[in-house]
Amino acid sequence: MWKLISTEKYERRKKRFTKKKDEIEVLKALLANLKSLENILNYGKRINEIKFGWLHKETRGILAITEKGGHQEIKLSKIKAGRLYIYPDEEKKILYLLTIGDKNSQENDIKECVSLLNKLGKKNG
Repeated sequence: MWKLISTEKYERRKKRFTKKKDEIEVLKALLANLKSLENILNYGKRINEIKFGWLHKETRGILAITEKGGHQEIKLSKIKAGRLYIYPDEEKKILYLLTIGDKNSQENDIKECVSLLNKLGKKNG
């Protein structure tokens, strides 16, 4: 079974996403996609075998989960795009929840994720 470990940055940003109705809907969608990913990993799939339209590869092994996906009970057409950044450690079966952001903060979010990976000792990501 995969374990989820969240960073302080993730927890702070997650809390921020619970302040506005639109952002709450984005957060729900991101977390639904995270749950889908966790389920398929627990089923035995490897990260490089998983192909979802809402899962994007970034630098150093970082993955970005977007709000798009099959859960679409939520009307997201006019809401800004969200990103949940994770790092999968397949050897230890740990999904590190790094941070949450949006399309506008993407560049800075990825830089922060790389910094977090360095602090976690994941230099070769």
